[in-house]
Amino acid sequence: MISARHIPRVIWIHTILIIAIGLLALYSASYNNDVVGVSVFYDQLYCALVGVLLMFLLSRVNYRKFFDVAYIVYGISVFFLILVLVMGRHALGATRWFSVGDFSFQPSEFSKLAIIFLLGRYFSERRPRLSFDSSFRAIGGRWY
Repeated sequence: MISARHIPRVIWIHTILIIAIGLLALYSASYNNDVVGVSVFYDQLYCALVGVLLMFLLSRVNYRKFFDVAYIVYGISVFFLILVLVMGRHALGATRWFSVGDFSFQPSEFSKLAIIFLLGRYFSERRPRLSFDSSFRAIGGRWY
């Protein structure tokens, strides 16, 4: 069983390779391009580094703690979704952003993560009893 506090090396390698390939493609597309400048590459590089840092920090957190706060996180996301209707910034024909200084926040992105937490907890608490036909055999007390 994989420990809650360690991400296997193969996941790190694949994550970094995918990021590197994407950054390489973006750099080659933006190099000497008047429409898309190289600054887009550096913005993505910065975001990728922040993402890898967050991945490292979250890998140190016991994932079972997310189970405990799933309903709270969902409630906060619903609150932000309602709040964006009242205080949100209107852009591109829709009101879906909060702006705080130079930082913009879209509550629906947070809600996607909250839904994952909520459904994970909901379905783990309400597992249906599975019925297996005679073709399945119990091996070591577990059904396969």
